[in-house]
Amino acid sequence: MKAIDYSYFIEKYLAGEMDQQERNWFNSEIEGNEYLQREIMLRRKTDEMLRKQDVIKLRSRLSAIGEEYRKKEAQKLARRKMAYRSAAVIAALVMVGSMFIYINRMQSPASLFNHYFSLYEAGDQARSNNASGIDPIYSKALSLYNNNDFENAAKLFKEFIYNSPGNMEARLIYGISEMKNRNFPEAEKSFSAILDDGNNYFLDNARWYLALCYINTGKTEAAKNELNAVRSSGSVYSKKAAKLLKRVK
Repeated sequence: MKAIDYSYFIEKYLAGEMDQQERNWFNSEIEGNEYLQREIMLRRKTDEMLRKQDVIKLRSRLSAIGEEYRKKEAQKLARRKMAYRSAAVIAALVMVGSMFIYINRMQSPASLFNHYFSLYEAGDQARSNNASGIDPIYSKALSLYNNNDFENAAKLFKEFIYNSPGNMEARLIYGISEMKNRNFPEAEKSFSAILDDGNNYFLDNARWYLALCYINTGKTEAAKNELNAVRSSGSVYSKKAAKLLKRVK
């Protein structure tokens, strides 16, 4: 039998262009197919890295424009009278002071958490363990999560996990929902369970969000340990972890 080339279907799947019948079929193909699961995860990471590269290029361009502007301003300032130069020095001192206050404010645990936290983009719906088709509890929980109803989403994810304890993506989204509910102890337990499992595709995600939990709850050393592991993992969170490590005190 000729092997299926999934490339076309992966593109449609990740772009959200499949109809319901195609999604049902493709979800059934994903189950138990480690090769296909790895391909999807790799494609997602690649897409995210490409998006980040575009942002980096834009920042570099803006930086170059800013540098050119600063040089021109410096030339103008050199030709101005002493009074104007004095005013510029005062303005620069005010700016430096403002930046110092802003940086120190951003280094508070709550501000760091708010700056680096972003919601995980959930995958497609989970299939039921007991029958074919979409699990209704997971489907409803995911809908609530995507509509920012984190309190009710957490309740349903908890119920789903009770019946499907091996679903690590559900544990991840449940933990993130509890983070939004400010229930950090429960979120930490959920992420720790993913790390304790040790054999799933959500280890990097769990470690990143666990580090953010630790930062917000003042567990600085624990946060640093997780961030060091994320920085060394080569995941999509590695660069963020490296930057955040410099600001955690």
